[in-house]
Amino acid sequence: MRTVQRTTDGAMLRDVAAIGAAMIAVGASFGAVAVAAGLPAWATIAMSVLVYAGGAQFMAVGLMAAGNPVARCWLVCCSTRVMCRSG
Repeated sequence: MRTVQRTTDGAMLRDVAAIGAAMIAVGASFGAVAVAAGLPAWATIAMSVLVYAGGAQFMAVGLMAAGNPVARCWLVCCSTRVMCRSG
């Protein structure tokens, strides 16, 4: 039977650490942009949990900061995601 100690190697741990560092950097920058745009903390956390595409999060914050209603931002982000996936 294989154990965790025998299957974990240095290259895998290095790759996991690099991906984790990138996720922290993107998450921190999104949080800073969202709070600077005036979104409440609960909305920022909800978007991070519910929205899968990071680009859609940044686009939605820009649209909301420009004064667009939330429903319109949601529709634009969803339609953009559908168009990107089908192309």
